[in-house]
Amino acid sequence: MNDFEENDYEQKDSEELIQRFQDMINGEATYYFDSEELEIIVNELLEDMDLPLAEEAVEYAVKQYPTDSYFRLMRVRLLILDASLEEAESELDEIEASFPLTHEFYLEKVLLLRILEKDEDVLELLEKAYVLAPDDPEVLLSLIYEAISRNEMDKAVKYMETAIEADDSFEEKLFTIANYIEENENLDYDDAIKFFSSLTNKFPLCTGAWFALGSAYKSAGQFEKAIEAYLYTLSTDDNALVAYYNIGNAYFEMGEYEKAREAYLKNLKDDSTDYLTLNAIAHCYQSENNETEALRYFQKSFNINENNPGAIIGITTIFINLKKTEELLIFINKAIELDADSYQLFSLTAPYLIEGQHIGQLKHLFYSALNQVIDNEEKEELIYSFGELCCENGDYNVGIEVLENKIEEDEEEDDEEVMDAVYYVLAALYFLNNQPKEGEKYLELALIMNFVGYTDFIELHPDLESNPSVKKLVKLHNPF
Repeated sequence: MNDFEENDYEQKDSEELIQRFQDMINGEATYYFDSEELEIIVNELLEDMDLPLAEEAVEYAVKQYPTDSYFRLMRVRLLILDASLEEAESELDEIEASFPLTHEFYLEKVLLLRILEKDEDVLELLEKAYVLAPDDPEVLLSLIYEAISRNEMDKAVKYMETAIEADDSFEEKLFTIANYIEENENLDYDDAIKFFSSLTNKFPLCTGAWFALGSAYKSAGQFEKAIEAYLYTLSTDDNALVAYYNIGNAYFEMGEYEKAREAYLKNLKDDSTDYLTLNAIAHCYQSENNETEALRYFQKSFNINENNPGAIIGITTIFINLKKTEELLIFINKAIELDADSYQLFSLTAPYLIEGQHIGQLKHLFYSALNQVIDNEEKEELIYSFGELCCENGDYNVGIEVLENKIEEDEEEDDEEVMDAVYYVLAALYFLNNQPKEGEKYLELALIMNFVGYTDFIELHPDLESNPSVKKLVKLHNPF
């Protein structure tokens, strides 16, 4: 049986186990599951994020195998995923008191401590896990990340060498570690360079080590050395085409846009649908003031993934710069139709739409953005941002029309927290537009619904706090 057939068999086997478990809990059949089978079921359900069924499987397993600490640890994992952190901590304390400690126990405890931001003991706990399971990839990877985050590069090298010697495939993790280094601004990049240099010396054919070294050089601003390291990456594995993307980034930072484009295009040979690379090529053309070619690549990127901010920002910026109003309006309508990121699009185009009095598109885009946002705090932020824009530019009537329409359309469906923001912004717009009666009406509604929102209201414009009608209503409805 080849690897593909074996993986396919294992997949079917786990699916069959899960189906049998579902049939059992639904009362449709009676089955016996040994601990290994239940472990497979739990792991698959957690991987698929089927948390309700995973919880049933874990609780069943705990009852069937009360002396097996693994299922208690999986209960901890579910509590963490449910954000029940106190319960998770309590469960870990019980496990620590009742079972022999395993490396899995220390990994779960580390996970919880990191979430609780109590990470002072994390390295010590991971080292205890290492003693129990010195070849475990998850333990080694956690130790490497922790050592790097503390700039303890000697320890990171030690654990990385152990990991690669234990399993050649572990070097693939170095690509992920390279991304971590690029994104972590608190690292000492000189130490990171020493770390990865020592790995390339010990493992000169390790593709991931050369790639990570290139990323460390790039993060340190040593772009020529970064390019050299990425070329070594390709010499060890000519299929590591992602190195071309990073070579392109290094050339871009050096202002060598033609060479950057050449590198990006080589990366596209690996995946012609890589929208990030298409965005990068567009940025090269933008930097050369070639808006036509930039637009072409941004549009290619958007057609592949309509929710990528790079393409949305690029396209709208170019249309606005070139004053291509008709094309911009068509793009906005297309983006809304495709359910693209309306929040991002609204933030970029609202000033332009207001200035051009394209109120229909403004309304459509604003409502689309509100519908896409799930969190009420983010909805409030969007409403206040729109209000600030109208107040700053004196476009009071535009704001009033958009928000009044919002109330008429779906007031009953909105959460109170969101509607109080609408009322506060409307009150501000009416007061500033010399329509005090309407301003008083909406301010009173807002104060009754959420008095503390008053602080956001007065930040919309400096004249609001000193307005006599505002002072009177605030004094009347102040509950404190």
